[in-house]
Amino acid sequence: MRNLTSAIASRGVRVELDHVVIHVSDWTRSNAFYTRVLGAELIGDDPDSPALSNSDLCFVWGGPIEGPVPREGARGGGTSVYFRDPDGSLLEFIAYA
Repeated sequence: MRNLTSAIASRGVRVELDHVVIHVSDWTRSNAFYTRVLGAELIGDDPDSPALSNSDLCFVWGGPIEGPVPREGARGGGTSVYFRDPDGSLLEFIAYA
């Protein structure tokens, strides 16, 4: 991770965490845990949302994004691109106008 951070910093692009989407088995129990124990801000309240079947980390990307699509992020509307890390984990970069 340090090498990736150095590579990004050397390009003059700042990357920061935007949001995390995780799969949960019990919507109510998980909401209680993440809000009470971790102080998380939960966005969305639809337990049948398709996003619940996927997990991803989304980072705000300060540089240009090729092949982006419109998407809602933690700060509202933006453009983003999904990709997978070497282990197959889903990652997302989002840029806000």
